Amino acid sequence: MAQTKRLLLLDDGAAVAYPAALIAESAGYEVSVGNTPEEFFLLLADWEPSHIAIDLVMSTLDGIEVLRLLAVLGCGASIIIMGGIDTKVLESAQRCGYEEGLRIAGILQKPYSAAKFLALLDNSPGSLGSLPGVAVFPDMRMLTQADFMEAVKHDQFALHYQPQINMTTGEVVGFEALVRWQHPQHGLIFPDAFIPLAEKSEGIIPLTYRIISLGVEFLAGLSHGNTLSLALNISSLSLKDLELVDRLSEACTQVSVEPRQITLEITETGMRADSVVELEVLTRLRLRGFHLAIDDFGVGYSSLEQLARVPFSVLKIDKSFVMSMMRFHESKQIVKSLIHLSRSLGLTTIAEGVENIETVTMLRAMGCELAQGHYFQRAMEVNAAKEWLRDWNERLVAESWPVIV
Repeated sequence: MAQTKRLLLLDDGAAVAYPAALIAESAGYEVSVGNTPEEFFLLLADWEPSHIAIDLVMSTLDGIEVLRLLAVLGCGASIIIMGGIDTKVLESAQRCGYEEGLRIAGILQKPYSAAKFLALLDNSPGSLGSLPGVAVFPDMRMLTQADFMEAVKHDQFALHYQPQINMTTGEVVGFEALVRWQHPQHGLIFPDAFIPLAEKSEGIIPLTYRIISLGVEFLAGLSHGNTLSLALNISSLSLKDLELVDRLSEACTQVSVEPRQITLEITETGMRADSVVELEVLTRLRLRGFHLAIDDFGVGYSSLEQLARVPFSVLKIDKSFVMSMMRFHESKQIVKSLIHLSRSLGLTTIAEGVENIETVTMLRAMGCELAQGHYFQRAMEVNAAKEWLRDWNERLVAESWPVIV
């Protein structure tokens, strides 16, 4: 059964809102109009629209604040951003929507034609919040440190695995392990909702060791010997643990995984520029043969300083640049510059957030070595990841690279 097409408009100007409603109705949409944010959010709760069109400029709550609230509510509707303002402002609002995880169909500068409006209504972008089977936890304040510590006690955490692809050959070089909280009531909860709790409690260290244990067991269980790698995300707070190096080495030895197969991803925004302990732990890890990746590179204030200070071997380009580089010239140039910087420093470059073949083609042309993202595959549970790996390798032999998925 086809989903009912319902458009909810938020515009405090009736002269614009109602003509837009008529255009949508002519294309078979049911339409409701909220002339104030209060009306809009009441309709949102009761009516469950498939599409939303928002005017950025309003006399009370502005459109950016509305987008933020939609993200907090886990809205999965396809969203059009409108406004009689400069295109650069509309593009910035579009970036805000993308980075909040919303399904942004596009922007529309007023005045606009019926054809452009209908074209955006037909656009069907994807996002995490709209995926079937994904639990959306709308308010992180509902989680407490006590909840987290209870989850640690009862081992409610699991790893999902997203493949990393060689951009020259199409081969799988490894996986990134992404931790999930398997909440007994709320289903899967993603790390953005609980890592802050872990870092404020005594649970970050046992969680780190659990991630290491699960990850190396998965890698050892793959049927590719010691050819594949695994990236593990490590909180910067774990770098203050002087036992980390030995515990990680012991975990690898127990399952016959070599240190060179493990990459520890460190978010540079969480690192202190003056922490001697962090630097000592990171340097010891490199001495043992482990790789270090600077994650989310370019989104913090100390990226270049940390790159010069810490013995990183991998630079991971933040998905906010990769996902927007097909739309924004600035993002494209930033990605190109980061790839050049990484190559000049002898680092391996990974681009995350690859969602379409056009991005694959552009990254290959720029000389990016590795990539991951929903275009290849979303993060998977253990058995699904192993099955996907077999299928990918079979397709790679049968088809020319890049594989169209």
